[in-house]
Amino acid sequence: MSASWNPPTGPPNGSPVPPAEARREIERAIATAQAEDRQLRGRVAGLVHDRVCAAAVVEAATAEADEARTLAKRALRQADDAARVGQRADTARWTSAAEVFAKRLAEARARVVEAERQIAAAGPELDRLRTALDENVGRVQAVAAARIPMLSGRKSTKAQRLVDDEVTGLAAPIDDVVARAEHDALAVLEAAEPSDADDGVVVDEDDLERELDDAGVDDILHE
Repeated sequence: MSASWNPPTGPPNGSPVPPAEARREIERAIATAQAEDRQLRGRVAGLVHDRVCAAAVVEAATAEADEARTLAKRALRQADDAARVGQRADTARWTSAAEVFAKRLAEARARVVEAERQIAAAGPELDRLRTALDENVGRVQAVAAARIPMLSGRKSTKAQRLVDDEVTGLAAPIDDVVARAEHDALAVLEAAEPSDADDGVVVDEDDLERELDDAGVDDILHE
């Protein structure tokens, strides 16, 4: 960003600025501000997109954590039942399964924490970008205030009209950028969702057995 750049406030070294150079400085200031505006609004869109994706991670990882907790509890019950009847091999197998599901639970919770951190950080960063956009407008206005008085007649009026038009565009609220970025991010997430996704996961004993196989518990026990 160009936050460190100081716009002119008067003639350099007390020397008058030729009208042609004054016009060029105004045009350069506008071009620079336009490029900066595109960059800043692009960062706004990226930030909002990431925030939407982080919210989706929170939702998905929370569901994964709930499912892992359910599976771990059921595995522990199976281990307790096996222990009561003296089935040591089954006790060890179900205990190891519970550890696998507990690890899934911990990993899902960690993803939730990280995603929530990203969401929390997005607010202050969005405020900083808004401030940067305002400062970008201010720099154009400062150049115009310093250089338009060096123009005369219709040239001065034309330059002022140009600056006013550009400032109107540069000062436009970012609401549309935010709304469009949210819409696009949600569309991408929706397209990526499995068509047969089932939000209400009900885990029965057959599901638990399949999860044991998928988790590679036999390999863990072998190790």
